[in-house]
Amino acid sequence: MSHFISYMTKIPKKLELGCGSQKPSDYYGVDVNKTEVVDLVQDLNKEEWDLPSNHFHTVRAIDVFEHISTPTSFMEEV
Repeated sequence: MSHFISYMTKIPKKLELGCGSQKPSDYYGVDVNKTEVVDLVQDLNKEEWDLPSNHFHTVRAIDVFEHISTPTSFMEEV
């Protein structure tokens, strides 16, 4: 349990979905492609994301929505 708590405290409270090659330094970056700034490679079209629930207080998804095949599922996950 303490390992999980330690892991959670290292993840920023701000999430950038579809960050590509740019993200603010205080955000946790998620993208379908691995770049230098991506923290988690994740296909956002999948129904369940490998992210902690109820952890992030800010979520950004700039120029992402048009790439999502199921917008309703995407918004439910966010």
